[in-house]
Amino acid sequence: MSLRACLLLETYWPQVGGGETAGRMLARGLAGRGHEVTVLTRRSVPGSPARERDGEVRVRRLPPGGSGPGRKWALSVPVFGAVLSARGEFDVLVALGFRVLGAPAVVAGGLLRLPVVLKAESRGELSGEFFRRGLERFGLSPEAAPVRAAIEARNRILRRAEAFVAMSSELEREFRAGGVPAP
Repeated sequence: MSLRACLLLETYWPQVGGGETAGRMLARGLAGRGHEVTVLTRRSVPGSPARERDGEVRVRRLPPGGSGPGRKWALSVPVFGAVLSARGEFDVLVALGFRVLGAPAVVAGGLLRLPVVLKAESRGELSGEFFRRGLERFGLSPEAAPVRAAIEARNRILRRAEAFVAMSSELEREFRAGGVPAP
């Protein structure tokens, strides 16, 4: 059976990094097995086309353009809108690196009755530890009460995903500690 998969990534090829490479390998691997794959990502490289193909993979690049940490967070709104406007085009949503796009994916998936798969790119995405360095610039930590409350509110949404992918036993332990059921 062929699936119509929508992969959500903060950045995608031709950007080069671990997450981009893993996302491209997954997208092209699924397409090579006969699945229809669409990647929704940010237009991080100025002048890149809004729509293009990477082999058999459809790539749609959304605002905001350019680079910078604030821009990746702003991607949540256009991704949410793009998924909702594509009603009926996808069978599954897969957020690769869910610290930014996980909650929008789960909420959109719930509204559209689509299964959502979340895959962490880094340790600490669920626990909040990933954000420690960025928070320190503001005199905060993941243990600070308002930060802890925000992370827990987000995690309540994330735990509604149909599946989490743990690429290591360390991530599996983090997911279980965060209340993700073992199955």
